[in-house]
Amino acid sequence: MTGQLNSNGLYRPVDPGTGEINPYRDAYLWNRCLMSWGSTLLMLPGLIFNIQGNDRIEYWWVQKAPNTAFAVTVWRGTQLCESIKISFHLAGAAQFDAWSQARVVLQPKPTDTVWNIACPSVNWGGVTQVGVKCVGTPKPVAGLSWDATIELIEYRKPVPIEAGPPDPPKQKSELAQENDRLAAETQALRNQIATGHETGKWK
Repeated sequence: MTGQLNSNGLYRPVDPGTGEINPYRDAYLWNRCLMSWGSTLLMLPGLIFNIQGNDRIEYWWVQKAPNTAFAVTVWRGTQLCESIKISFHLAGAAQFDAWSQARVVLQPKPTDTVWNIACPSVNWGGVTQVGVKCVGTPKPVAGLSWDATIELIEYRKPVPIEAGPPDPPKQKSELAQENDRLAAETQALRNQIATGHETGKWK
């Protein structure tokens, strides 16, 4: 298998027939997961036997109506993959130890919290960067081997949003405006009385 790393450090296999990069036709990576960030390149140990939460879900908003003929659907965008669970079969002690080491490497840090991921089952929906939520504890299974699961979350870079114009001031009701007018007159009268006492005008 041949391949290359792109500018983001993401491994992409090359189709030997055409020489073009195609991450989905090489069966080798379908049961493996390669993660990278900067100069760190990490192939998770073991073989993948189950993936959940990796499919992109389109969010449709449904507006109901008394008459179902008038109900409408509105597309609101693509949801995040918030919980991608990849389960690996660790065939022996060496892969068990490698899983333990991977846990240390993948632990989020203040400066390194995002990983590029090369796994066709995950990349298929457009997920190329992830954060690590949990590197699960291996569970012993038959044949002196273990099963372990890593949970990831899709990463999207924050995009600054320009602030729109301020909301116009809310218009007060006529009753509220009348209350404000009476309160202002009452306060003015109190001030006038207080001033009269201070000057000796009213004793």
